[in-house]
Amino acid sequence: MSTENEEPHLSSAATCISLRHLGKTFGPVYTHQSFDDERIRGHQPFDDAIARTTRAAETLRSQRSSLSTHAQQEADDNGQPLARVPHKSFQHHETATHRIAVSVVLAPSCRTCAMTIQTELKKRPRAMSGSASDVSVSDSDVSSSRPSSPYVIRSPCAAKRRRLSRRRGESDEESCSSSPFSRMGSSSILERLESLDGGADPSGSAGRFGSPLPPSAVSGRMPLPTSSNTMVFHPLPSGKTRRRRMDIDEVMGRAVRALPPLVRCDHCLSSFGDCADNSASAVSSLVQLRSVDHVENDYLDAPIGTVLHEYQRPIKDITSGATIEMGDFVLCLADGKDPVATEYHNQVQNLALWFIENASNVDLSANEDGGYWKVLYVFRKHAAEKDHTDTHRDRVMPPSSPLLKRAVETFYSTSETLLSLFSRRLSPRSNLEEAIRGSNAPTRAESSASPEKNGSFRYSLVGYMTLHHFFSQYKKPTAGTVMRMCQVVVLPPYQRTGHGKVMMYGVHDIAGGMYDGILAPCAEQRGDIVEVDVEDPAIEFTSLRDRVDYEIIRDSIASDSRSLLGTNAIGSSVFHSDFYLPLAANDAIIASATAKISPSQIQIALELYKRQVLDEQIERLTGDKKKKLTAKRKSIAKLEAMFEVMVKKRLFKLHREDISGCGGKNEKEEVLAYLYTETLKHYRSVLGSRRR
Repeated sequence: MSTENEEPHLSSAATCISLRHLGKTFGPVYTHQSFDDERIRGHQPFDDAIARTTRAAETLRSQRSSLSTHAQQEADDNGQPLARVPHKSFQHHETATHRIAVSVVLAPSCRTCAMTIQTELKKRPRAMSGSASDVSVSDSDVSSSRPSSPYVIRSPCAAKRRRLSRRRGESDEESCSSSPFSRMGSSSILERLESLDGGADPSGSAGRFGSPLPPSAVSGRMPLPTSSNTMVFHPLPSGKTRRRRMDIDEVMGRAVRALPPLVRCDHCLSSFGDCADNSASAVSSLVQLRSVDHVENDYLDAPIGTVLHEYQRPIKDITSGATIEMGDFVLCLADGKDPVATEYHNQVQNLALWFIENASNVDLSANEDGGYWKVLYVFRKHAAEKDHTDTHRDRVMPPSSPLLKRAVETFYSTSETLLSLFSRRLSPRSNLEEAIRGSNAPTRAESSASPEKNGSFRYSLVGYMTLHHFFSQYKKPTAGTVMRMCQVVVLPPYQRTGHGKVMMYGVHDIAGGMYDGILAPCAEQRGDIVEVDVEDPAIEFTSLRDRVDYEIIRDSIASDSRSLLGTNAIGSSVFHSDFYLPLAANDAIIASATAKISPSQIQIALELYKRQVLDEQIERLTGDKKKKLTAKRKSIAKLEAMFEVMVKKRLFKLHREDISGCGGKNEKEEVLAYLYTETLKHYRSVLGSRRR
């Protein structure tokens, strides 16, 4: 199979898991910190989930093929196209015995969550498989009084027999006869079954594996093949397969590593009609501290932290991207020393594991090396009288039979009598036993610093950004505090609507002192904030950061064209070589102190600004009807060449060590050309994004 797609959101575990927040369903991106190899061992997703992921993988593959002129279809030895799977983790589906779907309902505040796990046998044992290598006993050949036989006779692994023979120094026959699952004739099969079961028991008592032998097998009425090339397998119960299937408790325990405190968990088991007569046996409650209705209505009574400002953004459909309505949002800054903010962040920060590749939990109260933490939150503002309850509670589960849905409704209506047994706040735990026994439901957190505590509004989480402040004594031109953006999370229903840019501009406004009148003085801060930095940014966040830095430089040049930045960027014509000179190192340091951006980002932002000016000039040249086409092409080629030299000089300094390690001059030029092509593609993407 071909597995060219390695996108984490296409993995088997991500396909099995769905999250729902305020009625919008989405999936996780990264699951490797919860599930090894990005799969749930022994399980595979339901067919409808696999179909959705396959379509998404095909769409991504077609997009990549349209951009690449060398895309080729992989083929096998016979020239036939190889079957493609969305992700490498799908290859274990051939050995999976069950289907699974994990549906999580997040509270609007994201302080709590409810989970429903649905499992189903992958396929029902059949009477006859129709294959010589997979033969089972037909119901017509045995007594009608016994149930359908689960005993299946399969071909043994010859390679494994040979390895065992060499290891033990025995022949193939001796090695196989010593195994409880022996290669044998019909005369010794009944004796072997009796030995496995501890002796013949016509009543069908349970054997060593917990499954009773059929009476017909003991009485000798079970027809068994006489070929010496067969092996008898005794059925194994759940969790006793060759590579043990992950049980439901472990699935839940691993999932809660990346979830808020779990207050409700139900397990639905569908086993091909076994629960038809007793619907209650199809559902079991693993955790029952709160009802799903309570989770769906768990809003914040007031924002966490100090409200900086309010703004509006469109609410879009997560599938089509169409605007549904305009929403009201608030930007808040919370201090890590505030116990209310610390408690709330401890409850919501586990969600970062789903959306940040190398996410880790942050202790806001920590004070390492004199540094301190703050958190920038974005909350959506809701009218208190509006009912946001989703009455279709069966949508918590994946599509299943109406019988199971009715069973779940029965469990959801269970009274909350256990709530009075708990008195301590529920904290997020990765250990399942602690989450069930040592926790209770959280109470509503309220911020004393917020002026919104009037009962007319309630709030739901949109995203957050953690900010680490530390003192840098070697920062030029003056020492001071550096504010570093560490982890940024925006829930998928609100992505690509400008909330990330609002948070980034909020950080720069805080650094610039715009909110000093409403923010309490910070005792830990040493000196002024001299720089805004980013910790190990991802590709998507790098684009956002470069866009914001470009707009800051653009606005600075527009406001003062005689500044260092203005003189360098617009002091000469685009046709003159001085336009393509980089900013001097000392000038970059002075400009970075004013804009509170690192000197390296100053150079990148200037290149973006010059690229924008250059594109506008090229557009004017292209539309000039007085010049001949040949003259236009020569002028455009000259401008592009000068810009390329400017960017390559910076890239060579940045990647000097890697480029110097190349073999020859041609290889170095190829590497540098590739870096420039990717940089130019990135610049065009940044400049083509929506402006503030």
